[in-house]
Amino acid sequence: MKKKSFIELQQHNSIQYILFVLLTLGVSLVSMVFLIRLSDIVFQFVFSGATFTTNPGSSFFYPEWQIQLPIINPADIEEPPSLKVYFVEPVLIYLPFVLVVGFIGASLISMILPMNIGLLRQKIHRVIVNTLDTISIEKIGVHDDSTENEIAEEIMESDYRSLNDLARKYGRTFDDMLLLHNVLIWYQASFFSRIFRSFQALRFYLKEHFSVKYSSTMLGLIYMGAAILIIVIGLRGLQFIPAIRPTLILSSLLLEFVLLFFYAIFLMFSKSEEDPTKNPEETIVELETSESLKRQKEIEVLYKAFSAKKK
Repeated sequence: MKKKSFIELQQHNSIQYILFVLLTLGVSLVSMVFLIRLSDIVFQFVFSGATFTTNPGSSFFYPEWQIQLPIINPADIEEPPSLKVYFVEPVLIYLPFVLVVGFIGASLISMILPMNIGLLRQKIHRVIVNTLDTISIEKIGVHDDSTENEIAEEIMESDYRSLNDLARKYGRTFDDMLLLHNVLIWYQASFFSRIFRSFQALRFYLKEHFSVKYSSTMLGLIYMGAAILIIVIGLRGLQFIPAIRPTLILSSLLLEFVLLFFYAIFLMFSKSEEDPTKNPEETIVELETSESLKRQKEIEVLYKAFSAKKK
């Protein structure tokens, strides 16, 4: 494993950022065109009897749909249905979703690119180096390249039984060691093999770094999406948003759905709150200490209440 220091891997070049932004925009644009064309087909299939046309006055890059839905009067079924007309702007509706898709697509592509132009690949390499450094310092007390390379080779060459032994040796869970084993193999793999192993590398990065550093950011985005949704629904209730133009409402609903959906995925790959390296005896001691402090506080409250009553 070609070793770079953690500080070197913290620094990204401008080419990595520019390429990542271009990839995000490119994947987002392709996703937007695909969704708009797919929606036309799906809408005609699902809503039979409805008309779905593009407003002639709208542009090709920002179309406006005119949707006419037949409304049947339940009191008089034989009466011809009336038409309810809606005007929808699909670009604004799909914008939150395609931006997330573009970000994920750019991340997956940058994982398999060479490290001098692949933004996420360098970030994953940095997390690998940091994990090996942590294992080396905590359990061996040595911080040098040769020792960490030996640890990496030992983990890569281990089978399931050996990984279980290494998990006890280095004070980590078996799942953590298996994940590190898979990401080390991904790092050393060829270009095409790296493509098929990308999920393991992404899972490693989400669990070891992203879920630890950006948990508060993700939760903040959830609240921001909910706040936007509340404001939009409130404006609709006050009739500031016409019923025939539900674009903002649909866009806000899709935004909150996307945030909640990916937050659920984020939680699936997050670290467990329980520390696997902690000795069970230490856990028992901590519990006994907390119970003792709790009883001491209860005694102090009773003493203060008794003193006040006596006065």
